[in-house]
Amino acid sequence: MEKSEPPFRILVMAGGTGSRMDFPDKGILLVQGQTLIGRNLSMLSSYSDEIYIAVSPKTTITKKVFENTYKIIETEGNGYSEDLNYSLKRIDRYPILTVAADLFIEKPDVIRKFIEFARTKGKGIVTLLSDGLFCGLSYFFSDPERIGEELFFTMDVKGKQVRNINTTIDFFALINRMNKLTK
Repeated sequence: MEKSEPPFRILVMAGGTGSRMDFPDKGILLVQGQTLIGRNLSMLSSYSDEIYIAVSPKTTITKKVFENTYKIIETEGNGYSEDLNYSLKRIDRYPILTVAADLFIEKPDVIRKFIEFARTKGKGIVTLLSDGLFCGLSYFFSDPERIGEELFFTMDVKGKQVRNINTTIDFFALINRMNKLTK
């Protein structure tokens, strides 16, 4: 998929509280020498030149690292759904691909397949599931407040190809998996 296809924007959600890990800036955790958010941005930049990062008062490190490179949206930090809706309204040009900063996508091919799947739907909200669980990657064709439940689609990937790093246990499980894969 090339940038020459109809454009979409990318919104990286990086404003969480990190309460389960006691570290709000989870996206800057290092995995094999690369931050989670940096890895995501590297994979996503081939799809769009218009990338936004949503931060909150709790994620000051993330803001500082990326404020000179990407468009920053400052949210109140009132929770994922509220901050997501606020950020979508600030961008207000659809479609928008959203991705959690603390998401680990094992292979870039997952993103390509997801975008292709979303575009076959062509409307509503398309969300990626990882082994049946929401993981923080969605494609919005329009304002979610104007989309009915009948326009909600999911694509499920199996085998922990996509992991949301919410806890210290999640992080170390990922490190162990990556160490095993590189041996």
